[in-house]
Amino acid sequence: MAVAGIIQPTRGTIMKHIVALSMLITSISIGTTATASESSMRPGQWEVTTQTEMVGVPMQIPATKDMSCITAEEINKPFMGEMDAGCTLEEIEKTANTHKWKLACTENGQKMTGTGTFTFSAESYSGVMEMSMTQDGQVMNMKTTLTGKRVGDC
Repeated sequence: MAVAGIIQPTRGTIMKHIVALSMLITSISIGTTATASESSMRPGQWEVTTQTEMVGVPMQIPATKDMSCITAEEINKPFMGEMDAGCTLEEIEKTANTHKWKLACTENGQKMTGTGTFTFSAESYSGVMEMSMTQDGQVMNMKTTLTGKRVGDC
């Protein structure tokens, strides 16, 4: 059944894509965080809140909070070029405290495109990623908002 031009995926398909996209979004957000050395982002324990909205899908993903220890080595490690095979990540803009990028992935008949913007400081960051995924003629649009704050040492 289509709602506003978007085909409603089955519950199983949704959950499979949620797991895959959650892993990708987590790696992008941590990796993008790791490129923020120019913003004087401080190593330490970070609390990250993630909220994902799926357009046209009645079952929504609840917000999650995760803790992550980010080291100085990770902050200084470049992220670009570390994507899985089948994915490309292109920087659109990179300043001392803002990173904008485009993502495109194709694997097993599944296509995903997206954009993201992250803004950093020494003690916090925020970001928005908008993704569109197509598989077997079904389209799923998602918007993920991430916020991170340094909560102390590791």
